[in-house]
Amino acid sequence: MIVCFCLCCAGLLVAASAVAALSYSRMSSDQVQCQGGWWVPSSASHLEEAERQVFDAVKADVELSFVELENGLRVRTMVVNRGKYPGVEPLVLVHGFAAAIGTWAKNIDDLSNTRTVYAMDQVGFGRSDRPEFSTDAAEAEDEFVENIEQWRVKMELNSFVLLGHSLGGFISTAYALKYPQYVKHLIVAEPWGFPPKPEEGTRWEREAPIRYRMITYLSGKMNPLSILRGVGPFGPGMFKRIRGDLQRVFSDMYPESTMMDYMYHCNVQH
Repeated sequence: MIVCFCLCCAGLLVAASAVAALSYSRMSSDQVQCQGGWWVPSSASHLEEAERQVFDAVKADVELSFVELENGLRVRTMVVNRGKYPGVEPLVLVHGFAAAIGTWAKNIDDLSNTRTVYAMDQVGFGRSDRPEFSTDAAEAEDEFVENIEQWRVKMELNSFVLLGHSLGGFISTAYALKYPQYVKHLIVAEPWGFPPKPEEGTRWEREAPIRYRMITYLSGKMNPLSILRGVGPFGPGMFKRIRGDLQRVFSDMYPESTMMDYMYHCNVQH
């Protein structure tokens, strides 16, 4: 009975995510960028306005633009105090999973006191383009790295300090290993790590109750953020309950909803 109930709940989440994905698949590429409507209470314009509100509180000279890579992808890019510190290696910031350039807001003024700061919404996040990534882990990692390298070329950065947080720490390390000639210093904050999977499977896969292993298997077949899209109008409330820590962290900088709205709209985009 418990197994059936758990599988039913997981199946409902998958179905809701599939419904949302189906509605997107019927739209043109322009319409996908404005996917608010009958189910998901978000759109590209919502995210644009939320981003504006986040950066309104930053005192430094911030430039925001889209940079088109050689592969045709557009990357949302931030430059702070451009050209103000000639001869000093700039700092490049790489955010983590389910984050975007706005999550650096509390750090920007201090970090840009002595050097120019660059940051991008990693491809697949924020306001950057969201292509399909390889399902092979090594290939997907290289895709992230190559997107950063193409961005570096466009920004004409030949020597810089690279700082990555969370998943960004993992990607930054992979980038530094492949392109060490451009990285003056590497800084990783709470980096993710992915050890090789044992051939015999993990202890969890071998010993966990079957109902939990079934839920883990099903949830592993979909993007975690698709759940946020799948629950549609319930998403904002669910996100606020799950990520209430964002309000505590940014409470001295923004009204209650500013950062929460920004992060919700970042993560519900398709």
